[in-house]
Amino acid sequence: MFRVLGLVLGNGTVVAVLLALGAALYHGWRTGSLQDLLQAKDQKLGALLAERDQWRDAALASKSRADRLAALQKSADESVRHLQAVLNERQRRYTLQQQSISESPNTDDGPVAPVLKHALESLP
Repeated sequence: MFRVLGLVLGNGTVVAVLLALGAALYHGWRTGSLQDLLQAKDQKLGALLAERDQWRDAALASKSRADRLAALQKSADESVRHLQAVLNERQRRYTLQQQSISESPNTDDGPVAPVLKHALESLP
């Protein structure tokens, strides 16, 4: 068959046609393999982007939770400071009452009902 083509077209033309055919086949095979590689890379990229998005969402959720806990901690600290101020004021008034009682003259003492005396003595 190649002999007939060689006689009709000439040997140089047949060689050129065969080389062109070979080049076209090689080009198609190489392009297909490169497209397969590109598709595999695209799939890997998609998986990596999805994983990145999951990690980002988890990080944002953790940050949100940390912000809520920080606000709660701040509120708790403010409550503790307020209660400490209230307790300090009560302790100051109690100390003043104790001083007033201690400094009062004995003539101010008198009989007290036993229940009331016991309740007063049990105070801190």
